[in-house]
Amino acid sequence: MNIIDRFDCANDNLYKKNKSLAIELMKLGYPKVCDDIPTACVEWDPERKKIIFKFGEKFLNSIDDDQFAFICCHELLHIFYNHIFQKKDKYDYFMKTGREKEIKNMLNKLSIAQDCVINDSLVFWYDFPKFSDCLIDGQEIKLCFGKDIEGLNIDCYNLTSEDVYDLLPDNPSGFSDEHDWSSFFDEKGNLKKEVIEKVIDFIKDNQNNSNFSDDELFQIGQMKEEIKKSTSEKNLSDNSRSIAHENKSLKWDSILSKLIEMRKHEDCWTTPNRNFYSCYPDVILPSIKDIENQEVFVAVDSSGSIDYKALSLFISLIKNAPRHIKIKSISFDTQCYEYDIKSGERPNGGGGTRFDIIEEHIKENFKTYPKCVIVLTDGHGNEVKPKHKDRWIWLLYSGTDDFCKNMKHYNIFDFVR
Repeated sequence: MNIIDRFDCANDNLYKKNKSLAIELMKLGYPKVCDDIPTACVEWDPERKKIIFKFGEKFLNSIDDDQFAFICCHELLHIFYNHIFQKKDKYDYFMKTGREKEIKNMLNKLSIAQDCVINDSLVFWYDFPKFSDCLIDGQEIKLCFGKDIEGLNIDCYNLTSEDVYDLLPDNPSGFSDEHDWSSFFDEKGNLKKEVIEKVIDFIKDNQNNSNFSDDELFQIGQMKEEIKKSTSEKNLSDNSRSIAHENKSLKWDSILSKLIEMRKHEDCWTTPNRNFYSCYPDVILPSIKDIENQEVFVAVDSSGSIDYKALSLFISLIKNAPRHIKIKSISFDTQCYEYDIKSGERPNGGGGTRFDIIEEHIKENFKTYPKCVIVLTDGHGNEVKPKHKDRWIWLLYSGTDDFCKNMKHYNIFDFVR
């Protein structure tokens, strides 16, 4: 089987195992057999604007399809986790401080730290099998995993490479395959603009990908934060979600009657109409006064698992609330975003999902606890323990009720006009 067929086979296996983010990463490059490298590395193809996965033939023949995909994703994550910049920054620092003699050891230690983070992440976040050792011409190829490094002995998937670097002994043992990243940099030593654009476009295209799990979306968010640290060519702070303009509304009174007594009118004893002065004060008549602004706090799930159609519906439902309902709203994924429904702006979001941050937002931003909290969601998130769970209503767009079973929850379509 040639390398292109193996590449396609590896992608098919990833698809069968629901490794969506790994599949998307693989789409950024193509493979090539090279005689001048012992194992594997990556190179930038300026014509195709893709990343080349370069494999030594002996190494390629010694690994299976899972390991092949593992290596491809490993190389790509060096770019997305900002590791190229980290090496360059540390190299420049050691040169400026006159510590040139330490550069070799520093680069080896940093490479091991970066490899531990990536390899542990591929096993934990992406559910790859741990890469087993292989032999090439009698040399053992043993990838770095945090628990296997003497003096470290921990999983590193939730750490940065800088954290791991600080935890490693001065001369750690471990196989580290040094790369020549020169093809990714311009003549001034800056990462090529086309490479940055490729990475940024990938992040923007996939931060709202409904095929991704919350863990995978969390990783996209981490990639985004790492790239933001070193690039200013594009604004990555824009995480707004696209929506369609619809004209659907909720049966608000029906919803709120499930929670609190709704009174549209109240009796108010006032001075009588002039036409009744002749009998005043013998007869006192009630007048009718509207009670305006029933206050409701609405949290709109704008995480990556909420697709375009669902989010458009959510926004339409709260935008078309009647006048006597005063809406205070936010959008949320793994954090809360202020959202003025009247502004016409798109809601922010696109990451994973946490319900507990809604309660945190209430504690930090409300002097008194809202009388009514409505959550528009698909139900996928985490556990939340509200101070007043009797004031919460969940409107579910399909999904699950696992995290709201002990609170009032309904199918959102039962209340759509």
